[in-house]
Amino acid sequence: MNRHATQPSVSTPTAAPLLGLLVLGIVLLVGAQRLSSLTPDELGALIVVIVLLAVTVPLAVVLGRIDDDRRLATLLLAAFAAKMIGAYVRYSVLRNVYGGGDADRYYTVGLELADQFDRGNYLFGEVSGTRFMEILSGFAYTVLPRSELAGFVFFSWIAFLGLILFSRAIRIALPDADHRRYDLFLFFLPTLMFWPSSIGKEAWMVFVLGLASYGAARLLAHHPTGLVPLGLGLWGASTVRPHLALMVLAALGPAWLVRSGGRNRLGLSPYFRAFGFAVLIVVILAVVSQAETFFGVERLDAEGAQEVATDTAAQTSQGGSEFENTTVSSPTDIPSAAVTILFRPFLWEANSGQALLTAAEGLVLLGLMALSWRQLWALPKTMIRNPYVLYCLVFTLAFIVAYSSFNNFGLLVRQRAQMFPFFLVLLTPLVRDTAGDEGRAEEPSARVREPMAATTYAARSVRWGAVAGAPGRRG
Repeated sequence: MNRHATQPSVSTPTAAPLLGLLVLGIVLLVGAQRLSSLTPDELGALIVVIVLLAVTVPLAVVLGRIDDDRRLATLLLAAFAAKMIGAYVRYSVLRNVYGGGDADRYYTVGLELADQFDRGNYLFGEVSGTRFMEILSGFAYTVLPRSELAGFVFFSWIAFLGLILFSRAIRIALPDADHRRYDLFLFFLPTLMFWPSSIGKEAWMVFVLGLASYGAARLLAHHPTGLVPLGLGLWGASTVRPHLALMVLAALGPAWLVRSGGRNRLGLSPYFRAFGFAVLIVVILAVVSQAETFFGVERLDAEGAQEVATDTAAQTSQGGSEFENTTVSSPTDIPSAAVTILFRPFLWEANSGQALLTAAEGLVLLGLMALSWRQLWALPKTMIRNPYVLYCLVFTLAFIVAYSSFNNFGLLVRQRAQMFPFFLVLLTPLVRDTAGDEGRAEEPSARVREPMAATTYAARSVRWGAVAGAPGRRG
């Protein structure tokens, strides 16, 4: 063992409880000062924020102690505050700019279903797509105050949990990655703060994709228990947007094949791999069937996919944000489509304040991609050594191909919030240089504790503070 390695402490002191009390104090102070002028909608949301904060503080503290990271809990509470602000801004924009949206329908139908559930009537009918979200809203409003803003706050928190799951996944799959940088972009990217912060499909999809990715990371780290979160995440995705569940499966397949050999914690490696492959085939068939029903095509083959793409282009080429797109029909179309999906609208294409902010975000991501040229250059070698990187790459490419038929910036920007957590993994450097120097002595500060993963990673446990200040070269 390296004599410089620091053993994890039994109890890591953290400022998270104090920060939580500070946030709670500010919320209560603002609420008290405006109590007489608060609308019932705002009062209900205030109550939900206080309850969710009481749940989030111990969760943040526990995760900080698992990672032996004094600053992680504080970062998570700051991210919680940012997500609550995102919910309020999303609600205000929906009311004052758009004059309403899908969230209004989920709220209205959710209240009606909540009344039925209170009377013991649980006749759901078809449970998929929009109907699933209405039912989910109904269950939420059996405990939430009858406030639409409270629903925004709650669903924003659901998406926040999904982002936490993405954050845990990269710690399991890439213990040597720069987790701090990934977390900062994951939790504070405007798209991820704003769009999955309302009663709607985006919040739910960020949660279930995070759940599925957490399960995938555990499976790729030889943990058979990863099948549980993976299966639940795929089920949740297939009930709302089955094509995204298919993308997860399409990404997991190659990652599973390049996964290094070895034995999982139960010592069932050969049998487990065969069993997992059989389960994967069954799940793929079920998701494909669900996707065919969702899109209304007889077969989800090349002809069916082209039919879906044509219908999507026709449906999205209306409104006020249309643009000329490049629908992927061959590999040569992928670079142009990738630029559109990841970075557009450009600054000169923005025709509103919101579009200008989105364009600025795209410019920042473009700059981040340029600064990440080393890890992008080493990507072929990295994704072989780290199958989770391959998983994220394939999902990102599949998303680019699938959504290249979108002709509307407003719809595209909202949808790509589901893809950014995967894309950001590709831009996250490793503390160790994975491109070479395998024989070079590893910096003791370049080890990060991997939470809840295989015992093979237990020896990597050190404080994050040392990692943040590591002078070693980043790949």
